[in-house]
Amino acid sequence: MSDQLVVQGDMVKLNPTFGPMLVNAPQAPITAMVPTNIGGKAICVMGDEKMVQISGTYTKGQFITPGMGIAKIIGLAPNQPQPWLQVGGKPALCKGAQFQVMFTPMQPAIDPSTGAPDPMVPAMGTGMFMATEVGVMAG
Repeated sequence: MSDQLVVQGDMVKLNPTFGPMLVNAPQAPITAMVPTNIGGKAICVMGDEKMVQISGTYTKGQFITPGMGIAKIIGLAPNQPQPWLQVGGKPALCKGAQFQVMFTPMQPAIDPSTGAPDPMVPAMGTGMFMATEVGVMAG
């Protein structure tokens, strides 16, 4: 089954549910570290996803005054790296399934009825690549 390659500037989109948290974060672009390109856009490779950090706000249960935190991709889906397509000695990335994301609170959400802060425990969620390259498919 073929899938779209992830290239420089494609967006990373987070699903809003991270365990008990609801995260509101903008889409963010991924940066390719290897210059090999398709149509003037560099192809993203395994490892480029680790450079993506997305700031966002969150709420959790009674902690409805938003806190702030950072989301990082911590694990790709098995079908996202393409080991048969090496770019700069690393597997190229394709859109694939959803990847694993860790959201780490940096400033607590607050319970407005008591003024109590959220205990700020990191939570797992998922995200996806919003791939735009249609000229070349992986697979």
